[in-house]
Amino acid sequence: MLRVNYCLLGVVAALLLPNVAVAGDFWVKLANGDCEIWNDEAPRAEDVVTWTGSCADGKASGQGLLVWKRDGALFGRYEGGMANGKLNGQGALVVKAADGNGYDRTRATFVDGEAEGKATFVGGNGDYFEGEVRKGKAHGSGILSDAKGDVYEGDFVNDEPQGQGYALFADGTEYYGEFKDGQRHGNGFLIEGDGSVYFGQFENGVAQGYGRVEDENGLYAGRFQDGKPNGPGTFVDGKDDVYQGTFRAGAPEGMVLVTHADGTQSVETWKNGEKVE
Repeated sequence: MLRVNYCLLGVVAALLLPNVAVAGDFWVKLANGDCEIWNDEAPRAEDVVTWTGSCADGKASGQGLLVWKRDGALFGRYEGGMANGKLNGQGALVVKAADGNGYDRTRATFVDGEAEGKATFVGGNGDYFEGEVRKGKAHGSGILSDAKGDVYEGDFVNDEPQGQGYALFADGTEYYGEFKDGQRHGNGFLIEGDGSVYFGQFENGVAQGYGRVEDENGLYAGRFQDGKPNGPGTFVDGKDDVYQGTFRAGAPEGMVLVTHADGTQSVETWKNGEKVE
């Protein structure tokens, strides 16, 4: 009887890039001097790392340019501040994308190798993030878009949409409301690309609880479960006939009071999505 789609918002801002994230504990000898930089994984034999800047106590420090080449090709480049061999201060970081296509670019203030505060990230795959970060992850307010044209603007916690936000998808679907762990969760307003509209409660990405939906079939207000009308509710069809009763999986179930557009009333019995009398 009623149809509403509930796709999940699968967006993550991957701000920690290969070979600069805080994960392991390796010191890399520079090819152009008696100096080292810290890295999260051991370098390969074919890697050549150079630092154009000062060195303090054997560790790259101050302002300078770090270039990391692998098999003679650029693998990573960082221009900005360093301290104790780690990225510290404002800087611009370019690293080969994990899938090998293009380069990921980050502009931020770094603290011991991780982006902190305000940051801008442009992925080699077309992803874009601008906003607040903590320990290299989107944390706070920000805006994220991907190559498909999906856009999210709102709050993040540890790279996941969390709290209040707005999402616009390439197919025209819009959602404004609450998020939890990257999914619609709480109260929200959803407009599908086909024009159907839902306002109400969500749980783990789908309509759950009380809500109201209007689509090409009519209007329903009542309880939802797993994205479908389920429980006590009221449905108004395209002829302005009103169905009041219990619904299951989007259709009336059991005895239902029907108030017709002309004001007359009748009682119908439904079972398994079909009217039986």
